[in-house]
Amino acid sequence: MLVKMYNETHLNYSKNASNLFEKKSLFVLSTWTLRVVFGLLACLTNCFYLILTIYEKSIFKSQKIVAVNAAGCIILGIGLVEAYLLRIVGYQVPGVSTPFHCIFATAHPTMYSFGELLTAYSLLFVSIDRLIAIRQTKLLKAVNETSRNYMLIACIILSLIDLICMWISAYLLRMKTISAACYRSHVVGRSYYLFHFSCCILLAYFSLCFYIIGLIQLKSAFKTRLKAANPLIQKLRLNRESLVTKKTFILIGFTVLLQGIPNTLRIYFFLNKNHSWISDIALTINAFALSLYAIYYIVTSDIAKSVKKKVTSTFHKNSVTPQF
Repeated sequence: MLVKMYNETHLNYSKNASNLFEKKSLFVLSTWTLRVVFGLLACLTNCFYLILTIYEKSIFKSQKIVAVNAAGCIILGIGLVEAYLLRIVGYQVPGVSTPFHCIFATAHPTMYSFGELLTAYSLLFVSIDRLIAIRQTKLLKAVNETSRNYMLIACIILSLIDLICMWISAYLLRMKTISAACYRSHVVGRSYYLFHFSCCILLAYFSLCFYIIGLIQLKSAFKTRLKAANPLIQKLRLNRESLVTKKTFILIGFTVLLQGIPNTLRIYFFLNKNHSWISDIALTINAFALSLYAIYYIVTSDIAKSVKKKVTSTFHKNSVTPQF
């Protein structure tokens, strides 16, 4: 009797554990699949955005630093697709590697490190550029393109320095054995991991602060425009800066929040040596955020508006029934 009860209890426990594992596995595979989809979406939308800005010739002016952000999003998108396809294909398949071997065998550790800092620094410089542009507009002066070029170069160089630090960190762990999936937290050292994401978080929140300061400056500029020597000219320039600032709200506002908060959670769970479904969802949202600005820019572009007008007029003509 006792043996029978034990067997039934053990069987029920095994079934519950199996069901729990299947549910967890389904959730994990779902988030991985979504990240692959969002990675592809980031690549496609940001590539189209770059083509559009080159066609409109805005990439050579105000969209210069934003284009660097788009390039960073493409790099991150490629990293997401490669990393999570590797995990989906090799799910529950045993295998070992070393951190330094992962650098050569897989691209996503390099793509992640370079892409994350490239987007973080570009967001910071975009917000600073907005602040400078608004300040120059108040003084009725043109924005110096040299400063934008310097910021662009600094963005790339600083991101490359972080990438070199990542390679060095992986090299120092070359004797360590890790999973063949090459999880980034295993590929790099603890110090680099914390430093890298701390930089991403600080840059994200600093970007938001500079953007808010720019908005305050813009509001005060509208209030004092009547005191200017040429109020009409200043009003036109302020309206233009206001339009550009509103467009970059998606980039600075939503993107910073959707990247800063997930990275904060990432560090929290890393320090506590814990994992949570909240972190999984946050990182999936982070992956979607890579294509937000590109989608917004494409949809609100003049080309999209003209296509919409043509489609609407064609549909209207076809819907009109001929009268006899």
